[in-house]
Amino acid sequence: MRYLSFLILLLLTACTGPAPTSTTAPAAAPSPFVAASSSPYDFVLDLGDEGTPLPPDLLDHVSGSDATVTIDDGPYGRNLKMTTTSEFSDLFLDTEALFGHPIDFTRGGYLRLQFLVPPYSWISALKLNFRDAEGNFGGIGEVANDFGEQERDGYFRDVVIHLDSLLPTFTNWHGETSPLGAVTAFSINPYNADQSEGQDVYLHRIEFSPTRPEGTFDNALLPHPAEATPTDPNRYHFTFDDREALQPQMAYRTFESSSQAFATGIGGNPTRAIKCAGRPDLNNIAFLPIIERMTGSPADFTRVDSIYFDYYIPESSASFDGVTLWIVSEHWNDILMDDRALEYADFTIGEWSHGAIAIGDLNLVRAKGTAEVLPNVYEWRMNFNYREGEKDVVVWLDNVGWK
Repeated sequence: MRYLSFLILLLLTACTGPAPTSTTAPAAAPSPFVAASSSPYDFVLDLGDEGTPLPPDLLDHVSGSDATVTIDDGPYGRNLKMTTTSEFSDLFLDTEALFGHPIDFTRGGYLRLQFLVPPYSWISALKLNFRDAEGNFGGIGEVANDFGEQERDGYFRDVVIHLDSLLPTFTNWHGETSPLGAVTAFSINPYNADQSEGQDVYLHRIEFSPTRPEGTFDNALLPHPAEATPTDPNRYHFTFDDREALQPQMAYRTFESSSQAFATGIGGNPTRAIKCAGRPDLNNIAFLPIIERMTGSPADFTRVDSIYFDYYIPESSASFDGVTLWIVSEHWNDILMDDRALEYADFTIGEWSHGAIAIGDLNLVRAKGTAEVLPNVYEWRMNFNYREGEKDVVVWLDNVGWK
């Protein structure tokens, strides 16, 4: 209510000036800041135009978790700028402070987002999180990941997401009750594909309504790569050099790497490689392709000879106790593993080399489940086994695949 009163006062002030004396049509008035809600089933937060007044305590009620949130009046106009080095982070809206009450998402509705992912940024998808006053907390998957031609610097995406079909996929992570009926903290949750340095996303307008806004809007979601270009799951090769080809893979997280980052020129490599590295807060140092997401179906590893990859381990990297390979079924319901798929002595240090794991040479032990795994492999995961207190392991990978 305090923010609504602020808006009304602003509008009244704008309307009390003298009438124009010129016959020329006046320039459009600057758009004001808006934080308003008429019911628990709608809200709008719009940063308005640069130079218009803002509540002085706005950033007390729009905050970041594992991210820095600022009000930016830079080259893209006025926006909330979110900067993060984390894989996932949150931009939280305090709904009670901004709109005067919790928001009820259980009826579904439409979410409109106006945002910009700059061409240099590796933010690859936007998700949503929800929390209530009791601490129940959960979220839903990708709501936007088609960021268009990122070279169009300064172009804001304007998308509308129909939440009705997405809310049934909501997952509760904390607490036993869904927060969706009384959300006190609503979050835009970006996926950051490069965690080496701060990646940015700019948000200008966030609007929730029971009916679809009028107008023409940008596409929100890319086709899933497995659906758009299904491929042979038993023979697959991928690299990281073509950003346009890489974007659909990152948009749906078809692969993951610990402390993930991308760089060209590592160890003299002419193409872009992916980083897999340890950090004090990580319990695993792993690289994992999710085969079913990449190709559209699981692989038959009874017909696969080897997993292969090029690698570069800098001399500054900590040594490690070899590689554990995990081969798993859907949702990790059934797991096979070899805790010595490769030994540290198998690796060359300080130069690019080729690595391979022969499937027939593995000493696979069942770690979970009873079903056959090899004929239907959904994912494989390569863990670099750090030694106690020595997590500074760094491995760069390129030209990864199985055949």
